[in-house]
This record gives sequence, structure tokens and C-alpha cells, in this order.
Amino acid sequence: MESLKGKKMYRSFNDYEIIYMIKENDNENFQILYKKYQPLVYKIVNKYRYIFKKYGYEIDDLMQLGYFALYKSSTYYNENNPSRFITYFKKILNNILLNEIK
Repeated sequence: MESLKGKKMYRSFNDYEIIYMIKENDNENFQILYKKYQPLVYKIVNKYRYIFKKYGYEIDDLMQLGYFALYKSSTYYNENNPSRFITYFKKILNNILLNEIK
């Protein structure tokens, strides 16, 4: 039951506040962002699972690529960007996965 409360708690945090704190070198906030986006990362990388399986990748390898994309997105995201953070993150993640396939 505690894990369900934890998942709901992470959803209530504002992405832009978390990103600002991450840029101020607050690693605890990256953990919050990590927990918040964990289901989305899994959902996206799971779509690529069978393609990567041919090359010997496991789901854990793809999840690591997903978390790298999340870190990269949170580090390079600019508040003046016209797209929302989630859109920016999805684009980065898909690009990383497609580049890995190449």
C-alpha cells in the first residue's frame, strides 16, 4: 500500500521546480523525477523491447538508456523551450533508442 502512496506523491511535484533544483546540483530531486517518470520510461522502452532483443539487449539495458535520457533531458531542458518537459523528454528518449539501434 505504501508504494501506491509513493507513486501518487511523485506525480504531484511540478516538473519545472524539480528541474530547477536538479540544475542546482540537488540529486535528491533527480530521484523524485526518476520515480515520477519510471512508468513512462518503462512504457516507451517496452515498445522497443523485441527489436533490441535481436541484438542481445535486456529490458534492464533499455531502462538504463531511458534513465540516461531522463538525466540528459533534465540537464539540458531550457524553461524558454516552447514544448513541455514531457514532450522534450520523449523526443530525447526516442532519439537515444533509435541511435542505439543504428
